[in-house]
Amino acid sequence: MIVYGDGRRQERSRAKLARVCIGLRRARALAPGIVRHARLVEALIEAGELLQGVSDAVGDEVLSYGVTPGVDSVRQLTLALARCCLHSWCYGFALAHDEAVEQAVRDCGRQALPAWVTVHRCEGYAFYALYPEGHGMAALQMRESGALSGEHTRVLGLRSIGTSLAAMVAAGLRAPGFDTLRPHGHPFDRQAGSLPPANWAPDAVVVDEGPGLSGSSFLAGVEALRRAGVPRPRVHLFPSHGHGPGPAASPQARLLWREQPVHYLEFDEVAGAAALPPHRLVDWVRDALHGVRGDMHDLSGGAWRAWHGWGARALPAQVHMERLKFLLPAEGGDWLLRFAGLGRGGRLACARRHLLARHGFCPPVQGLWHGFMAERWLAHARPLPLWAPAQKPTRGLLLERLAEYLGFRGTHLPAPEAAGATREVLLDMAGHNIAKGLGEEGARAWLAWRQALPPVALGVPLRRVFTDNRLHAWEWLWDGRTLLKADAVDHAVAHDLVGCQPLEWDVAGAAVEFSLDAAERHWLMERLRTVGVPVQSALLALYLPLYAAFQLGAFTMALQAAPEVEKATLGREVRRYAQWLRRLLG
Repeated sequence: MIVYGDGRRQERSRAKLARVCIGLRRARALAPGIVRHARLVEALIEAGELLQGVSDAVGDEVLSYGVTPGVDSVRQLTLALARCCLHSWCYGFALAHDEAVEQAVRDCGRQALPAWVTVHRCEGYAFYALYPEGHGMAALQMRESGALSGEHTRVLGLRSIGTSLAAMVAAGLRAPGFDTLRPHGHPFDRQAGSLPPANWAPDAVVVDEGPGLSGSSFLAGVEALRRAGVPRPRVHLFPSHGHGPGPAASPQARLLWREQPVHYLEFDEVAGAAALPPHRLVDWVRDALHGVRGDMHDLSGGAWRAWHGWGARALPAQVHMERLKFLLPAEGGDWLLRFAGLGRGGRLACARRHLLARHGFCPPVQGLWHGFMAERWLAHARPLPLWAPAQKPTRGLLLERLAEYLGFRGTHLPAPEAAGATREVLLDMAGHNIAKGLGEEGARAWLAWRQALPPVALGVPLRRVFTDNRLHAWEWLWDGRTLLKADAVDHAVAHDLVGCQPLEWDVAGAAVEFSLDAAERHWLMERLRTVGVPVQSALLALYLPLYAAFQLGAFTMALQAAPEVEKATLGREVRRYAQWLRRLLG
């Protein structure tokens, strides 16, 4: 099934460098603490993305011949920032004046960088609570144990996220520098280019997030080091977890994870219950959140359902894609801490949440602490499907709330033109998922439907907004008086290919998730028109099967990865979307 997307975007390299400088300036203006440290890490992430973009623009073939001044200057800036971040983390968020960073910024400013670079989103920072401090601390532990020496270890980061992660590992090892490579090819069979020989380094490390389904990127990095003269037994791996590769791994990749030394720290050791003060998440928020007491409870992976008194059989959950979230007990009401993303992405998500909360669509957010947003836990509220029929909102109230919410997003949350998948990408996704999910009969019905598609549906101009993309009934909380929207800020920038779409995508989502009939769809479209968000019928007719096909793929993948206790509920959702598609395709 086609579900995931890689989130590429075009950015000006000088604007990227300016963001690094702004982050440093704002960090220096703040008092010591986690908020200042977060600004430092944001500067590191921006520098790492700039390094990734500039390196990709030059190409690994050119880089293999030796030093390229532009790339080398950005690499030195990223390493200097990593050393600052690691110093801040190790010494209670102290910020020392670092001439190396300022010199590196000046050096970058003098270099001829590409005017535009293609930046690949770092999924670990954006979605999966991967903290670069964990890689730095894992490397520091290896150096202090004597297992690795920075003076004799070559550090290789795999682009994209491997740029800043490798800088943190190099800082922890006290290595003089690091290299990067871009694995390419099929996601399950990545290959990598050549590295310059390095006879001075008997040991080497490969740094990246993951491994994912195949672990082939790590394997490609190890092979590149072998070709550059580092024997495979001398290569260490620095991933983001210790689970090894997934079911698509080749025998060579599985052997790699059994034989090579692997070093990592889980979130719990970096900022969770096993961390030491002041690094724990609860330490970051204790002074700002009223009445904090006791330990955090993990609500991730669908565990939030139990706190509403229901289990996996009552509500579906795509546990493999859920963000990290915790319940923090407090006097006067518990707090919900939810990962929103490191750096600029987290700040923008927090700003959207403030806007939605001010207009009554979700609970107020209390702040942002190094990637985590906090809001009150609504213990009395329940996901919409869990209420008894007599206690649920009336159909009219539900439609009114949908109209208010979608109208607000359509008028207050505009998005850039290139912020989401094109119609062609969505059509290709739908055709693939329908053929996989519905078989030959579905594929024939899809082909006939697409051939009959009026040209106007493909020519309507798109006005993109930050769509919700998750209008499922269990995403709405009902407290007996009003409906509030959960997780309303970041599904349009999630780890899938949809992204920001015209509001018609959310109207299609509402129609499918709440089984709106023709009269209800017409009423909703009229209400949106009156608030200045006209819904184009041709575009809505296009998006209805595309939305259902995407959800069919997403829940099929969730079903395949789910434990046995989740399968019945997820299977029900797969069948529901398949039924919708058969109806829509005639």
